[in-house]
Amino acid sequence: GAYEYPGARPLIESAFLSNGVFVISWSSRTDFVHRLYYTTNLCGAWLPLGGPVTQADCEGWFAHSNGGGVVKFYRVEGRPAHGE
Repeated sequence: GAYEYPGARPLIESAFLSNGVFVISWSSRTDFVHRLYYTTNLCGAWLPLGGPVTQADCEGWFAHSNGGGVVKFYRVEGRPAHGE
C-alpha cells in the first residue's frame, strides 16, 4: 500500500540557477531521508535525481548542472531514516 507521510509533507521552497548550477531546496524533517524526482512530462515517469538525502537540519537541498535547457518538473518524497 501507499506510505502515509506523518505530519507536514516536504515542500519545495526555492529553485534557482547559480553559476550554471540549478539549486533546489525544500522543508524537511531531520529524522527522514528525502529523494528528489523530476520529469519532463507530467504524464510521464518520474525519475530519481541523485541519491537519497539525509537531513542534518530542517531544510534539504540538491544542486545539479544538467539543466540542458529542457523544462523539468520536480517533486520530493520522504521516508523515515530508520525504517519506521
